[in-house]
Amino acid sequence: MSTKRKDKKGRILRTGETQRKDGRYMYKYISTDGRDKYIYSSRLTANDPVTENNKNELSLREKIEQLKIRELKGIKDSNYTVLEIISEYLSTKVNVKYNTAASYNLILKLLKSEAFSSIKISDLKVSDAKQWIIALRLQKGLSMSYIKMIKSLLKQAFEYALEDDLIVKNPFSFSLSNILKNNKSSREAINQNDEDRFLDFIKNDEDFCKYYEAVYILFNTGLRISELSGLRYKDIDFKNRCIHVNHQIIYKYGEGCTIGTPKTDSSNRDIPMTQSVYNCFKSLIKERRKVKTEPIIDRYTGFIFLSKNGNVVSEQSWGNRFRAMVEKYNLTHEPKLPKITPHICRHTFCSKMAKSGMNPKTLQYIMGHSKINITLDVYTHFNFDDIKNEVKKIDSLVNNG
Repeated sequence: MSTKRKDKKGRILRTGETQRKDGRYMYKYISTDGRDKYIYSSRLTANDPVTENNKNELSLREKIEQLKIRELKGIKDSNYTVLEIISEYLSTKVNVKYNTAASYNLILKLLKSEAFSSIKISDLKVSDAKQWIIALRLQKGLSMSYIKMIKSLLKQAFEYALEDDLIVKNPFSFSLSNILKNNKSSREAINQNDEDRFLDFIKNDEDFCKYYEAVYILFNTGLRISELSGLRYKDIDFKNRCIHVNHQIIYKYGEGCTIGTPKTDSSNRDIPMTQSVYNCFKSLIKERRKVKTEPIIDRYTGFIFLSKNGNVVSEQSWGNRFRAMVEKYNLTHEPKLPKITPHICRHTFCSKMAKSGMNPKTLQYIMGHSKINITLDVYTHFNFDDIKNEVKKIDSLVNNG
């Protein structure tokens, strides 16, 4: 009668399982190609104590269970780490825009500094993924927008691994809102009173009055600041009263400004001008500073917005101008203005148009959004007063009907 093998804790070991002299557990099996292969772990079962050194490691029997699932599903043996699968996935992402590629590189740089990146993808549990994401927020203090971007890329990369039969399931398929709450105030649209106060201040301020038309245009067209910066004389169609948006200014670190295609295919559009916007462009072009040499960027020239040095105004410079304008206002006025940026102007325009009853598909076109849910869910900000007004409209229709 054979004696059943046990580990140092007296637990019976199953066929193929052994415990080495150093205390680690090993499972021996035969791969599909007929070769002997081994699985190792410092824990036998999931209930064994977790230490700092093994907190990201599955127990031996969890690994054996995954192995059996992979064999049933025909999933390949893989030694890919998190970093390796991300890198391989990104190698398939060709012809991405400069800003997107820059974001990918930032995430890769972050991953390379994280122990998480060295975990084998076949060993990664959903709980590991969640704990790492939480640590990025609570320990490293990363913004929610950055974390969303990181999680989105990881989810796509693991989906790539799933399609290639390298893993059983995607550990990043969970909803971020279920584990982290975004306590940071969002970039919301400002109300009409704040917009009017801001515009009136700029118009009458001796330092900032030269920016009035540009700010007014942002509040009343929904243009991205990168699109506004790239506008040329020829992009303003006074005859048909519209703005042709077919490119944007992109700042590349170490290289300066360059011309890029619109953010998405849907961003290539013609925006109708109101009479006030029309008048602003007429004034801008009439008062536009004269320069000895017109700046040329990737064969584009005739830009409307130039700095005092005769260069095209970058997105960062516009951001600095807005910050300075709000700060000066708040030094001498009450109530103070909330944070206002060029992108908040875009939010505000979209919200105003939605509240006015503009058809959502029309608004989607003007905003240059690729998907209608972006227009409806991200950029429109309704508060309780807005909802009450909508109910009043319905009440009026019912009573008058």
